[in-house]
Amino acid sequence: IPLTADTNVGMKITTTGTHLQLLNNVNDYATFTVADTGDLTIATVGDGTTDSDLTLDADGDIKLEAAGRDITMDTDNLEISSSTSEKPFITIKSTHTDKDESGELRFIKDGADSEDGENLGLIAFYGDDASGNETRFAAIEAEISESTHTDEAGKLTFYVTESDGTTASSAPGLILEGEHATDGEVDVTIANGTASTTTIAGDLSITTGLILDSVDVTAIQT
Repeated sequence: IPLTADTNVGMKITTTGTHLQLLNNVNDYATFTVADTGDLTIATVGDGTTDSDLTLDADGDIKLEAAGRDITMDTDNLEISSSTSEKPFITIKSTHTDKDESGELRFIKDGADSEDGENLGLIAFYGDDASGNETRFAAIEAEISESTHTDEAGKLTFYVTESDGTTASSAPGLILEGEHATDGEVDVTIANGTASTTTIAGDLSITTGLILDSVDVTAIQT
C-alpha cells in the first residue's frame, strides 16, 4: 500500500495477515508481528550502515501496564536523565498492608560459578570535580566473603574518595563482614589508615573485652 508517489514507501501485509511492515524504503523499515498467542513483536530494520532505533515520544505520559506482572529488558545500559531540579526521582511503591513484607531493590549475579571475593553489586555516586572531571566520590559494594554451600558469608564495604593532595583514590571507610563457620559473628572495620579519626557522639557501650594497641584491657580506673 504506497503512501507516497515513491512505491518503496508504504505498508505491506504478509499473506498470513500476521506480519505488518512500515517501509521508508526497501532497506529501512519497521515490522509488527503477531504470533498465534497474540504476542506482538516490534522490530526495526536498517540498511546495515546505521542502527535503527525505536523512539517513544509521547505528548503526555508513557504508561506500561503488564497484567502478567512482569516487565523484562535485555540491555547493557539504562539511563534516566532530567534537567529539572530534584529530578529524576525513582519510586518503588508498595500498597499492601503486610508488615513483614516490602518492596525490594535486588542485585543478582547469576554466573555459572562463584568464588570468595566475588563482587555482587555496586552503588556508586559520581559528580564533577572543580575542573569538570566526572569523579566517583563514594560507593557501596557487596561481595561474597565465603561461597561454600551452607557456609555462605557476605561482605559489605562503604568507600569514599580521599587524596594525598595530588592523587585521589577510593578507600574503604566502613567494612562489615560475616564470618563463616562461626554463628552470630559479624566483624566491622571502621576508618582507613592510622591517621584516620573515628568520632563517637554519645556513649560507647562494650559488652565484652576492650583491646587497646593489641593489649586486652580488663579494668579501667575511673
